[in-house]
Amino acid sequence: MMSCSENGSQTTEEPVASKAGLEKASFGTLSNGQEVDIYTLTSSTGIVMKVTPFGGIITSLKTPDKNGE
Repeated sequence: MMSCSENGSQTTEEPVASKAGLEKASFGTLSNGQEVDIYTLTSSTGIVMKVTPFGGIITSLKTPDKNGE
């Protein structure tokens, strides 16, 4: 993983082992019969976002609180 420090230089970070990932599921069907999927993105820090491919509509966003819960 690459990131930029405050002075603009790049730093390399080791990936954190977690349940991070991407899942695809059926979200429904449009009136014309076209299937609509929903994608669930999970970060290594516990953030979970559900998004549709139509305009990148976020349907759910969950983040851990300051205690990590």
